[in-house]
Amino acid sequence: HEHFAAGPTAYHWAAQDNDVSDGVPLIGPFHPGARHVYVATGFGGWGMSGGAMAGQLLASLITGDTPDWAGLYDPRRLRSTVREGTALLARQAEVARHFVGDRLTGTRVDSAEE
Repeated sequence: HEHFAAGPTAYHWAAQDNDVSDGVPLIGPFHPGARHVYVATGFGGWGMSGGAMAGQLLASLITGDTPDWAGLYDPRRLRSTVREGTALLARQAEVARHFVGDRLTGTRVDSAEE
């Protein structure tokens, strides 16, 4: 506020970069029984490029023109195995650590250099 003419800070931005245990985004039908519900998530910080690709893939899936590579991103590829459960718990523990830690440590900066 010292360097730029601005009013008081009313809001703060927070990003949620979702990752998938195998590192490949989930794009396609939400679950095996889903007929008209689709999902696109797990871009892990690559939402701009992944989102553009997801839009193209979802449009193809909806119109029935499924590309050969669609299976790579199919959300139904993940199974309820011990590996998936372990990865899920590890990620949730990391989320909880950041959620609590980010609220305990200050985010104030006193200069533009900081």
